[in-house]
Amino acid sequence: MMKTTIKAMIILGMITGFWYILPLIFGGIALHKINRGQTGAGTGVCEILFGGHVFGIVAGILMLMATDSEYSSWLRSDDAEQATADAAATAADAA
Repeated sequence: MMKTTIKAMIILGMITGFWYILPLIFGGIALHKINRGQTGAGTGVCEILFGGHVFGIVAGILMLMATDSEYSSWLRSDDAEQATADAAATAADAA
């Protein structure tokens, strides 16, 4: 539920602030990070500052309120498998 709300607020912020370039850039980055489950406090703060109008502020606040377990539960199964494979490849390269 929170993921859908955050995504809707980011998209609305991108639509209402389309004449500025920053809401489009940071909105796209935030949506990409949400889909990958990599969102952190920095993304939420950037969305508050540059998200465009009230929608970006609301999306940023919701991103800051979401817990890490909510972000990890947002991963699709194929993304989770890819993240596991990437971590295993990185560990193998480090050894």
